Parts: sequence; structure tokens; C-alpha cells
Amino acid sequence: LLTLFDDGAMIEEAARRFMSVVGAEPIWTSAGPVAVRLQVGCAVASKGVETIACIRQAEEALEEARAPGAG
Repeated sequence: LLTLFDDGAMIEEAARRFMSVVGAEPIWTSAGPVAVRLQVGCAVASKGVETIACIRQAEEALEEARAPGAG
């Protein structure tokens, strides 16, 4: 999740709203409806942080979101 928010609670709320909207309705395909489920990981980049470090943080956040029992 890319966001301008730097507040953890605001980021979490934005992610929850995004997941709710995406998962609310199935996607219709030629084979019929497909349910959508997703996980969101987020990292906040600070000034001076190298791009690769931010990508690493985002990957770790996504792995955490994918963990059993997460969100």
C-alpha cells in the first residue's frame, strides 16, 4: 500500500477500507464469479532512507500480512 499517511492507525484504516471494497463483490470472468481476497503490507519511507531499505520494509510487511492468522 502506497500512501501519504505517516500515522500507523490511519494507514491501517485505509488498508482495511481498501480490502473491504476489493473483497465486497466477486470479479466476473468468462468462467463465472471469482471471490477476491487480499492481504496488504505497508512500509513508511522517511527522508534519507534508501529505496532498497524501503522495499525491504514493504516486503517484510507483506510477509507479516500473509502470516497465518494475520488480519
